[in-house]
Amino acid sequence: MTGGASGFGAAIAETYAQISAAVGRELEFLPQIETARGLQALSDILTAPGVSRAVFGHLDYSLDLGCAPEWEPLLHTRAEIVLRSRRAGALPPVDSVTPELKDTERLAREAEAARRMGLGGKLLIHPAQVAPVSGAFAPSDAELDWARRVLAALEQDTSGAVAVDGKMIDKPVEEAARRILARARSSDAGA
Repeated sequence: MTGGASGFGAAIAETYAQISAAVGRELEFLPQIETARGLQALSDILTAPGVSRAVFGHLDYSLDLGCAPEWEPLLHTRAEIVLRSRRAGALPPVDSVTPELKDTERLAREAEAARRMGLGGKLLIHPAQVAPVSGAFAPSDAELDWARRVLAALEQDTSGAVAVDGKMIDKPVEEAARRILARARSSDAGA
């Protein structure tokens, strides 16, 4: 594999195609971004057949960069993975693990931060991590209430100037409300 990022990404796409051919059916691949080189090639990797989303491997990535494996030093990388995933039309990426098995407060805090950044899930390494992460990715009661009030206000007023809680409701706000309700349905279906 020589060349720049596109050569690397193309080689990965070719490898995925070879694996699917060897198995005899299409497979879903979740490439884990663990190096600066992998991040550089992410746009190409996300367009490979069988790739629906990326996964972030922050422990290996921080080792590659020589930075602390903590949230703040890797904030830009997480944002870049979300941005590139969106630009490629991929599903929201999955965040890395929280390796502290018993620190459920940190786990919940990191899962909430990941959701707020636009990540679509989080890798888990222990069954005790399921509930805190599920809770962080499910909409809160306040979010659900707000989303329902936004959609109800839009249904009642077709004049074009609608407000909820003193704030204007336009298409992006309407879409945000719809996404919150979709996340709730998705959380209910997974339970």
